[in-house]
Amino acid sequence: MASAPQPERHQHVQIQRNPGQNENPVSVGWPEKIEDTENQSNTQNRSPTLDPTKPLTWPRPQKWVITIIVSCLTLIPPVSSTMVAPALANMAADLGIRNAMASQLTLTIFVLAYAIGPLLLGPLSETIGRSPVLLASNVNKAELIAFRFLAGIGGSAPLAVGAGVISDLWAPGERGQAVGIYSLALLLGPVIGPLTGGWITERTTWRWMFYSTSIATGVVGVVGFAFIRETYVPVLLKQRQHHISREEISGRNTSESLTTRLRLASVRPLQFFVTEYIIMLVAIYMTAVFGVLYILLSTYPKVWTQEYDESPGIGALNYISLGLGYSSSKGEPEFRVPPMFVGSVLIPIGMFWYGWSVQAHTHWIMPNIGSFIFS
Repeated sequence: MASAPQPERHQHVQIQRNPGQNENPVSVGWPEKIEDTENQSNTQNRSPTLDPTKPLTWPRPQKWVITIIVSCLTLIPPVSSTMVAPALANMAADLGIRNAMASQLTLTIFVLAYAIGPLLLGPLSETIGRSPVLLASNVNKAELIAFRFLAGIGGSAPLAVGAGVISDLWAPGERGQAVGIYSLALLLGPVIGPLTGGWITERTTWRWMFYSTSIATGVVGVVGFAFIRETYVPVLLKQRQHHISREEISGRNTSESLTTRLRLASVRPLQFFVTEYIIMLVAIYMTAVFGVLYILLSTYPKVWTQEYDESPGIGALNYISLGLGYSSSKGEPEFRVPPMFVGSVLIPIGMFWYGWSVQAHTHWIMPNIGSFIFS
């Protein structure tokens, strides 16, 4: 008869204090593999052991505070990127932009920076920690195209680091609500941005869009500096080692230069993208969806203000159709991929519906139905 499987033994390392101090060694555990997420999360809820180097053991109120702040930081970049959509005509008139492509570039250049920023900020967060990158890069002051690009690079920091912070704080069995709040910020940002931008443009001036996002960024940034702690376990262990001893931990080479660590961290995502076809297909899929979304957003100001003769504020209300479809039910892990197949079919249907209804100048509800199907 086969013997019962033995529980997995996790490696622990010992750091000896300097002579003359407490002789008891400090035991530091490396991140453990999670075999049964539900059982582990229940065990953690019953008898949590607080360890500063293990964010999974931190108090739940502290984890929720960090989660909400990270979600707020994640909400601001998509709001900033799409807020200018209703004001493109006003901005072009005030700044003397006569080229339609240059006017659209004011909106889309932000998204181009989204593609470049994570390639730099993601590896940097694994080298110096998530907290410095998340707090230091969230900048949103922009009036010209060049500064919109720089603002997009800074705004990509929460997109590159936010999901990692959530995974650091919550075990897989407890991660559902936290990921839901974080994802909701990403989904509602392109809706809240144009909605508020339209009314700001109508009531005041388009410059207040940048003032308001800068104020919001400053407030959330101050709160983040006060409450966000480093959550990346290797960085936390390295910080503990630095304070306790200069010895290497379990043969781990801690004397690597910053350049070497950055190079290794930069190559790793590219290796995953090239060798893992699932990651490659999902990345290409999300790239296409995100690009088409911003193409659709760039047509909204002209459609609603010129074709349907609506004011910027009233026209901005049509962006609500892009944010409909929220479900509060608890999703199952096995049901994450099937909706992608359904969505890939609905996206072109919604786009054709939207384009046909605008060209035929049908009732204003018809383009909104197309946008709803697309989103």
